[in-house]
Amino acid sequence: MFSLPPLAARQKPSRPRPAPYGICKTDPAGEGERQGWHRREFMPQNWDLLWLSRERLTVRDWWIAGPFPNEDHQGFTTSFPPERGIEPSATFDGIGGRVGWTRWTPEGYVIDLERVFAGYARQPWMTAYAATWVHVPTARRAWFRIAAESNARLRVNGKELLDLHIHPFYYEMRDDFAFTREADLQPGWNEILVKVSKCGRARKYGFLLRITDAQGNNFGDLSVSADRRQAVPTLGGAAEWCRIAVPPTATGVRFPLVSGVLGIYLDGLEIPLDGSGIARFPSTVEGDGHVLVVRLRGDGEIGDTPRFLLGPGRLPLGSWVDLGLSYYSGSAIYERDFDLAPDYAGNRLVLDCGQVGVVAEVHVNDKPAGARVWLPFRFDITKLVRSGRNRIRITVTNTMENERAIENHRGKLEKLKQSGLLGPVWLVPYRRVELSCR
Repeated sequence: MFSLPPLAARQKPSRPRPAPYGICKTDPAGEGERQGWHRREFMPQNWDLLWLSRERLTVRDWWIAGPFPNEDHQGFTTSFPPERGIEPSATFDGIGGRVGWTRWTPEGYVIDLERVFAGYARQPWMTAYAATWVHVPTARRAWFRIAAESNARLRVNGKELLDLHIHPFYYEMRDDFAFTREADLQPGWNEILVKVSKCGRARKYGFLLRITDAQGNNFGDLSVSADRRQAVPTLGGAAEWCRIAVPPTATGVRFPLVSGVLGIYLDGLEIPLDGSGIARFPSTVEGDGHVLVVRLRGDGEIGDTPRFLLGPGRLPLGSWVDLGLSYYSGSAIYERDFDLAPDYAGNRLVLDCGQVGVVAEVHVNDKPAGARVWLPFRFDITKLVRSGRNRIRITVTNTMENERAIENHRGKLEKLKQSGLLGPVWLVPYRRVELSCR
């Protein structure tokens, strides 16, 4: 029995690998470059983990009013005082007495109304309103993407865009579950009013809202403020830094949406960003521990998930989760040449792939040896080999769960370590032996 590591591996097909997370830090004094924040050997401390997705760029500055009654779903169709005008100092008759408006700016991308109304945890039925203002310098058509479990009403400048009262079997507070409505925004401030009701069996009570262009990209010149104050532009040497782990076999990185770039660095070496949003590496990345660093102006933003371009290269045996490919869903091809001694020819030879996550398909000398979806990942290749040089190709494919294991599904990642070719990979020769018993 003899082993085959290391094997050369390449992704198949050449799907860009998403990089959904980075660690980020604000540099108000502009000292980051001098302190080596862009270098591979720099050891960051107290940096914040950031989800690098346009989906996280939701509207987060709101006035919340309530709670109001919603017995037997009646609150959704009942017009309460906030629908007749938004005045943050006003109070109303609500559940348990007088209620008013509360300013709410969450850290996360979802407006969690369970937290807003924590004092009403035993109240299974309620209705609430959320109001804010959106400023744009020029008139435009905008797309409002709202997700709420399990109903929502949406008004923009007093015009009702959404009146939806559904109770689906399954729902998530994500863009994929959002409903989209179009509205014309006028120059200056525009009023947004959201109404969401909670029913007795709701799993979560909250909503999220993004305001985008037709392609789902956030507007760079749009500002949101519950008190109608425009943000003060970042001045001086302030910058934002983000460090992203680079997977092996990466040849570059694509930024679908980024603004205010001051520099992009691979292990401390500055690399240019071309007109198509791609920063190409000088050579294919080998091994682990490499880092991509993005330095932005204070008003800059990584507005969508960066994606690494992957190519042929050395990929050691092991879980993709541990090799910098945690969120990669797809295939990789592992290839290796070996020499077969003449005295092995004609004897039985088995390829044992060890542990695989989750499907292995094997070719020997470009001829199929079979596919396996469970243990043992062993293939009889006796009739496919020849004396001298032979080539083995193992195509391993995992599931879509790795790419989905972000944000509310991020806890699944520890259960997805069976991704890739974990091995060990062995060639197991057999010889025919005749035994006689006397």
